[in-house]
Amino acid sequence: MLRQIAAVFLGVLSAGLVTSVGEKLSHLLFPPPASIDFNNLDQMKAFYQSIPNESFILLIGVWALSSFAGGLVAAVISVQSKRKVAMIVGGIQLLFAAINFSYLPHPMWVVVLSLSLYVPMAFLGAAVIEKKQSGITDFK
Repeated sequence: MLRQIAAVFLGVLSAGLVTSVGEKLSHLLFPPPASIDFNNLDQMKAFYQSIPNESFILLIGVWALSSFAGGLVAAVISVQSKRKVAMIVGGIQLLFAAINFSYLPHPMWVVVLSLSLYVPMAFLGAAVIEKKQSGITDFK
């Protein structure tokens, strides 16, 4: 049981690291205004209204990759119920994203698409580990 809890914790942590690095990359490619105060919610809301769609597409890819990585890490650490712990990681990310979307306005297509990816991508991360550990190399 302790190993399962550690798997979830480390899966969420690794997903957060991937998200952090990906969002930093997004800020390099699509820099925010130099004058923005990231601690000011009103400024953040205004900034999110000006973000180009390309940046949102990149972020959706980052969030999907982070969920995949979190599910993969959780599955590697878990001895049993690999998909279950991975889906818990995806569910926690889903919760964090819903909280984020409730504070900062995102286009509806971003909200719907990203929220639909967290759990399936974490599940896919676990499935890759299960296939690799079982020695199956063909994903038919």
